[in-house]
Amino acid sequence: MSRSWIDTQGGIKNETKKTRGEDGTPPPQAGCSLEESKDGAQIMGGMGERTARRHHTGILRRGVLATRPPGLKEFFRPSSPMMSVLASASTSWQNNPCVDTAAPYHKQPWCDASLSIDERITDMLGRMSLDEKIPNLNTAGVEIKSLGLSAYNWWEEASSGVSGGKQTTKFAYPITTGMSFNRTLWRLTGRQIGHEARALMNAGQAGSSFWAPVINLAREPRWGRNIEVPGEDPYLVGEYALAFVTGMERAPEDGGAHIQASACCKHYAANSMEHATEGGQTHTRHDFSATISRRDLVDSYLLPFQACVEKGKASGRMCSAHVTTSRPPSSRLFAC
Repeated sequence: MSRSWIDTQGGIKNETKKTRGEDGTPPPQAGCSLEESKDGAQIMGGMGERTARRHHTGILRRGVLATRPPGLKEFFRPSSPMMSVLASASTSWQNNPCVDTAAPYHKQPWCDASLSIDERITDMLGRMSLDEKIPNLNTAGVEIKSLGLSAYNWWEEASSGVSGGKQTTKFAYPITTGMSFNRTLWRLTGRQIGHEARALMNAGQAGSSFWAPVINLAREPRWGRNIEVPGEDPYLVGEYALAFVTGMERAPEDGGAHIQASACCKHYAANSMEHATEGGQTHTRHDFSATISRRDLVDSYLLPFQACVEKGKASGRMCSAHVTTSRPPSSRLFAC
């Protein structure tokens, strides 16, 4: 089994270790656990003991209540390789007005964790001006002075590891992982990505919302993003979504009581084209109309998203940019 970690100089190193000793037992792994899947495949699990406890709904997914937890012992150990890499991290992502007792926010209802999410969100929206609300409907939000929140960009990718130049574990592309037909592998991949995303967030190098997994179908061989999806079969892709989202969002250390890192299933729906020119005509995903039979739409393209939402209970979904038109033409459906 190949394993990657980050050394004290910040470089990625690889090491190959035996997953079984001569007596058939797995060797000890500092900071890691080995989990046996039902089909006998041995997959490396996540690190640490606990994850941060944090509320994640709407704007509350931002820096609110994002204090460093006492757990993930190995990950957050001051002398650990990971923390040496993050030692010089910018704190621009971290912003928790609720813990600043010198500011007025910590006494406001939206900072009261004993209230329901709906009550807290209602209080937040009531304090925001229209000039603060409208720009924050975009990917790159603006500062919300009325709440003491700094600007936040929702766009971060994590389909095969947290991206953006961050030194994290890089997993196989989903099209490869999907071929394993191994739910344990899918779940533990999501879990480790979620662990590392949480560590980066606590160190001020990342937010808490990640645009993964991609659960469109690999049915158009010319689509350049086929490597990002787990396959062409609706059932397989749906099971992948369920396993990945469950692993990424619900850490076993606290029984999944709090979202570890926010996943986002995309792109809803029937998204298999980015930019193409054919017969002298150019289309982009922003002006393309996907014409699909109603049966294929329901039986194929929507099934993975149904699994993501109903079974995986993912905290985020992303619309596709095109229009989906099912036959008969009277059924014109925007993607969201």
